[in-house]
Amino acid sequence: MRKDGTAFPVRLISNPITDADGSLIGKVTVCEDITERKQAEQALLDAHNELRGKNVQLAELNASKDTFFSIISHDLRSPFTVMLGFSQLLDENVERYSQEELKIKVRKLRASAEQLYALLENLLTWSRIQRGAMEYDPEQVAVADIVAENADLFTSRAEQKQITLTQSIPPDIMVYADANMVNTVLRNLISNALKFTPAGGTVAVSAQPHTERLIEVAVADTGVGMKPDDLAKLFRIDVRYTNMGTAGEKGTGLA
Repeated sequence: MRKDGTAFPVRLISNPITDADGSLIGKVTVCEDITERKQAEQALLDAHNELRGKNVQLAELNASKDTFFSIISHDLRSPFTVMLGFSQLLDENVERYSQEELKIKVRKLRASAEQLYALLENLLTWSRIQRGAMEYDPEQVAVADIVAENADLFTSRAEQKQITLTQSIPPDIMVYADANMVNTVLRNLISNALKFTPAGGTVAVSAQPHTERLIEVAVADTGVGMKPDDLAKLFRIDVRYTNMGTAGEKGTGLA
């Protein structure tokens, strides 16, 4: 203890005292204040931990950059290719196509545009999150309205894959939440459900009160599902996990 009563680290050095015959008759102990040494060791440890944390952040940033450029170079180009191809076919052969042929090609063109729109929305949302610019603006929102909006967005894709897309949301269910965030979550859940459900399957969106303060919204499908080992990969930015859809759809790897 110091004179003011505070504790401090010390280093004890003891040396034996012997007589002429070599017998131990006592010892001398020196007490050394090693406060500065301990402070230096702690500072070194803190610097090491900070560096390790910076390395983790750098790895995440690199993974984010790789994910972004992968999407830009591949996934964003794919729907554009489809749209340009069908647009060219329509432009060059519109007078030769029957009404049914035109309907099929326009439906595929719309599905590709919807895929591109959803991808761009995801990229914008992901970019705002990375920059810390994602604003939270909660309000009273009707769940049925948000679900209906997303169901309309994916109607043509569901028809193209011959999937029954249903919604059973009581109109009086209200939530206090950010409408854009809820919309983003539902859009991705419904999109994935349609992607991994085979022809003839069903995607059903429902909602019900879970507790007094919690509304449970569920997107259920009859699709292929996921292996338990793959679930842990979904929210890791350093692992780009994606599978082909039941009709060969490609994913972005964004969770």
